[in-house]
Amino acid sequence: MLNLEITEYKVELPKDLPEAYKGTLLATESIYIVRTKYGEDQWKVYRKGQICLNKDGDWEWESLPSERSDEFLERTRYTLEEATEAIVKLFARWKGEG
Repeated sequence: MLNLEITEYKVELPKDLPEAYKGTLLATESIYIVRTKYGEDQWKVYRKGQICLNKDGDWEWESLPSERSDEFLERTRYTLEEATEAIVKLFARWKGEG
């Protein structure tokens, strides 16, 4: 029996991105939701360059696994539902709605 598990989602940027963001690095890079612990509901929101979205809605650099503190993991790890909500809030903030 084949067992498939989704481990990554690519997030489509909003079509109505404000003019200030069009052509910027944030608007041209893809954003992903990636499972960080297989078999568990632990995910991160990241973009190219090992940059993670933290729970305050800010981007922060993700170091090597051996150098990540418990505090960093607490700030940057989500359930899938929380990760999805964080993306919605990020896009709302970009559009001036949040």
